[in-house]
Amino acid sequence: MKGSFDLQVRFIDCEIGDIFETQTRSCSVCTAGTFTIDDPYKATYCNECPENLECFGGSKVGPMPGYWMYNLKALTAIKCPYSSACLYWKFLLPKRLIISFRGSLGTNDYMVQGECLYPHQGNLCNQCAPKYAKFGSKSCFDFERNLIIEI
Repeated sequence: MKGSFDLQVRFIDCEIGDIFETQTRSCSVCTAGTFTIDDPYKATYCNECPENLECFGGSKVGPMPGYWMYNLKALTAIKCPYSSACLYWKFLLPKRLIISFRGSLGTNDYMVQGECLYPHQGNLCNQCAPKYAKFGSKSCFDFERNLIIEI
C-alpha cells in the first residue's frame, strides 16, 4: 500500500553565546551581564560576568579599562602595569565589536584582550612600539623626538 505524508523539518542554528532551550526548541541569547562560550547545545545556563570584565550578553566578553585579558578561555582580567595604556575593549572597532563569535573560538570579530593606547603594545600593553621606549616611567615615549644629549 502506497501513501504519502508531509514532513516538516526545522533546523535551529544556535550560535556561541546562545543557549538551546529544549522545551521551546529555540535559541536564546545570554543577556547583558552574562555570557557563555560553550557549545549552545550543551550549555545549560549563562555565566555571571567575572570580576573586571564586561559582558554584553551572548559571547561578548572583554576587559574593563586598565585591565587586559589573554583570551576567552582564560576569562581572567589582569591589571595592567600602566593602567592608562589598557583601553576599554569595545573602543577598538565600534561597528564590529558587537558581533558575536561565529564558528570556532579561535575566530573572533573583536579584540578580546582589549586595545592598547599607542605606542603601547603586546601582553598587558607593557611593551613599546618601534622607535619608542620606557625611561624611568611606565609610559612609552618617542625617544627620537625626546632624546636629550648632555655634553
